[in-house]
Amino acid sequence: MRTGNRKEDGGRQTVQTKPSGRKEKREMRISRWKSATVLWGVALVVAAALAVPGVALAATPAGTVISNTATATYTDTNNNSYTQASNTTTVTVLAVFGVLLTDPGNKTGIPLDNVYYAYRIQNTGNATDNYALTAATVGGWTTTLYVDTNRNGIREVTETTVVSSPVQIVAGDNAYIFVVVTIPSGTANNTTALTTLNVTGTGIVAAFPDGDDATDGSTTTVQAPVLGVVKGVRNFTLTPGGPFTNTATAIPTQELQYQVTVTNNGAAAASGLTLSDPINTNT
Repeated sequence: MRTGNRKEDGGRQTVQTKPSGRKEKREMRISRWKSATVLWGVALVVAAALAVPGVALAATPAGTVISNTATATYTDTNNNSYTQASNTTTVTVLAVFGVLLTDPGNKTGIPLDNVYYAYRIQNTGNATDNYALTAATVGGWTTTLYVDTNRNGIREVTETTVVSSPVQIVAGDNAYIFVVVTIPSGTANNTTALTTLNVTGTGIVAAFPDGDDATDGSTTTVQAPVLGVVKGVRNFTLTPGGPFTNTATAIPTQELQYQVTVTNNGAAAASGLTLSDPINTNT
């Protein structure tokens, strides 16, 4: 049986009990919270641009200073409020350089066509960058870079401004160009030629020295008319319904028939066809 004699003295508690008529004294130490260290971790990510085609999402600009101060608020056992600020940390955002180059795919054309490839060049870094642009086609085909003035990816007759390299693009923005390839006259049907566009940025980061460089290749396939001309002859007097062949026999006064067949075996239409077949002086 426990009696009600209790006292506190400097954090020490005495309890008197009388179980079964005996007196027992126990000491119990009262633990009081005095101090503790609380570790609080917060992960913050510096905003980065996402490579979303056609959408310019700006990363945190280079040179931005990010400051942060933590504040702790608390109360004591009597419900008094306290506030304590931490030291201020600062982070300076460094320059990151990058580039995203679209792929226009492959195309076809006939000799003397100007085949164009539309490109969008996006600066995916967080600082302004200058990009050197070069393009060349295997076989020495004439290759020229033009500005896509209205940025719609469709080459128009008024868009004749040649690209001035290097091209400066601010962070998150785009440049729009055409790579125009001229197919030489007389190029055979099904001839292919690879055109390569090289984009070389001038921004340098030690960890990613080529982070703002890109290359893309597109193949032009020539579609030209290919005409086959076949001539046959038959002796109409002897075999009016016979086949036309390469050779025949005849005697004077017999009638000969000739047939000329023209077939286009190419991948493009032919027009303006002129066929000549001179008559031999012996017929």
